[in-house]
Amino acid sequence: MQGALDQILGREAFDYDPNEDIAYQAYRDMYTRMADDALERVLNENNTSITGASGAVLSEALAARDNYLTQLTDKIPELVGDAYNRYTGETNRLNQNLDQLRTAANDYYSKLYQQNRDAYSDTMQGIQ
Repeated sequence: MQGALDQILGREAFDYDPNEDIAYQAYRDMYTRMADDALERVLNENNTSITGASGAVLSEALAARDNYLTQLTDKIPELVGDAYNRYTGETNRLNQNLDQLRTAANDYYSKLYQQNRDAYSDTMQGIQ
């Protein structure tokens, strides 16, 4: 029981760092690819490269890229919520584990207590 209690009491407060979240990393990789593809698509549609693009074409290409990066940023609140749900789920699991251990310990104590009472009663009946 002490180990289960230590796990609960020693748990760090919820904190979210997107760079440590594998879900965010997957989204980051996906949206970065789509952003780079959007930039390349605009450049290819205008038959130019990033170094040879006019200001207007470069601006359009960067805006297309930024659109995907903004979508990635907009995803963060959802990912925070998901991470918090996983955190609270794990906390609930740890609490349930402690409750099960507490119930088992109480049952065991009750059984030993009853055995001791029975043994005492038997002893007292033998004395009378």
